[in-house]
Amino acid sequence: MNLKIKGFIFSIALLSIAVQSSAQIDQLVNNSSIINLKSNEIQESLKLKIALKKLHNVYLNNQFQNFKNPIKGDTLFTIMQIGDSHVQGDYFSGEIRMQLQYQFGNAGRGILFPYALAKSFGPKGVAVKQSGIWTGLKTMSGSLTAPIGVSGYCATTSSPYSKIQVSLTEKFREENSLGVFSTPEFQKIKVWHSTDNQSYKVQLDSEWKLIDSFSHSDGWGYSVYQSDNVLQSFNLNLSRTDAIQNHFAFYGFEILPLHQKGIAYHHLGVVGAQFTHLIYKAPHTVEQIGKIKPDILIFSFGTNEAYNGKLDTAVYTPAIMNFIDQITRISPNTAIIFTTAPDTRSNNRIPPVQVKVNNQLRKIAMVKNLTLYDLNEAMGGWGSMYAWYQNKLTISDKLHFNKVGYALQGQLFSLSLLNAYNRVNKNDQLKLDSLIFKVTQGMDVLSRKRTNIPQEENNASDTVAQIDSVPMPIVNVPRHQNRELIHVVKHGETLYRIALNYHVSVAAIAKKNKLNLHKKLKYGIKLRIPDVIH
Repeated sequence: MNLKIKGFIFSIALLSIAVQSSAQIDQLVNNSSIINLKSNEIQESLKLKIALKKLHNVYLNNQFQNFKNPIKGDTLFTIMQIGDSHVQGDYFSGEIRMQLQYQFGNAGRGILFPYALAKSFGPKGVAVKQSGIWTGLKTMSGSLTAPIGVSGYCATTSSPYSKIQVSLTEKFREENSLGVFSTPEFQKIKVWHSTDNQSYKVQLDSEWKLIDSFSHSDGWGYSVYQSDNVLQSFNLNLSRTDAIQNHFAFYGFEILPLHQKGIAYHHLGVVGAQFTHLIYKAPHTVEQIGKIKPDILIFSFGTNEAYNGKLDTAVYTPAIMNFIDQITRISPNTAIIFTTAPDTRSNNRIPPVQVKVNNQLRKIAMVKNLTLYDLNEAMGGWGSMYAWYQNKLTISDKLHFNKVGYALQGQLFSLSLLNAYNRVNKNDQLKLDSLIFKVTQGMDVLSRKRTNIPQEENNASDTVAQIDSVPMPIVNVPRHQNRELIHVVKHGETLYRIALNYHVSVAAIAKKNKLNLHKKLKYGIKLRIPDVIH
């Protein structure tokens, strides 16, 4: 069937779903309470708890496993993070990956696509040379001449003489205070490509030996190769073995450790993408997720939707719910996490539907019993972009963060997930002191140097929710004998937020300071914080 016809039929089906279930979704949400999460806690679904128990088993098995005499049990835990430019750049996802692999072991960086083939940027340290005519496609392409999969990208050719050389440079090396996570040398690769009967065959150079392969009935698959020598590149050549063969599609590659154990972390982002681009434009996605069967699947969309003033939630929300249902059917044990979109100000514009988009993600997570991590709230909520920009954690567009800013975002998420791991695995706790210190230090700077919010945003009734101050991380506050703890109220700060940050009740602070609970706090007043939790 023609790809355009398939897309048209799929769109009609989604519209039908929207008509049938939009009112039902709203009813379910209106009859339930949406959890207001603390900024350093992740909402745990049942599947996430099960996944974190499996991660504990992976940790134990990898600690004591001898590959010559393997013991029974899981040794590999797979995470996929899919999203937009925040993920494609891999600073946000990369920090999460390194924090988790430091604790549980490095099983690889997942599927990588040389984005230069589609005139985009990254991954860092991946160089590509092409010969012949290649057409780069992504989910943002206006028209697609070939189906795309979970990577969101592909490169196609109609000539069997086309070639691609992929090389890793020193920039591929990931090394920080936690350790070394990747180097440009490798001996084992997995190439994802088309496998239908009209597709050319993959043929690598002689130093690479084919050790495994897989072909899906829908015409995609992979080939796994291993070399006796440590190399820094591979050449992807094509061969025609049948007269009917007339095309080839390259979806990406993986660098695999010889013994894959620990966490394999796929980061799959597309610049400018919205959630529905993945749903409508990448038909192989669900099948490939079903083949990989990730233990945790993180969706980090919302930033681009926030600027789409034409977004119709009556179609958008049911489409995502239907997509989640497909994933659940094909990979039933996968724990799904949504991250909300952070506050942004692209070209100083207030994103017109960001509140609506994040609320829809909350609704879907609640109705489908998924996990929600409120990244926006963790970063400080609405208006927090100004504090991040003032403290040089973003680039000038106020839409993207710099390396340090993305690292802090990744540390916030990692701390939440690892805290959840400790709650689930109470008898074997991870030591998180260093990570807690980094997060506390970063968020403390933001809260102490908060920029005043422009007055016009305070008056934007339908666009941005009430702007709250950047919260301090929830940590134990030291008390000193004969010294009283004083808090100076910041712009937009609420009594509830202050009480949350200091581990005391709203009533206790109100009583201590003789406050009326029904009146707004005045900017700049000093509050005495009680010593006891009521």
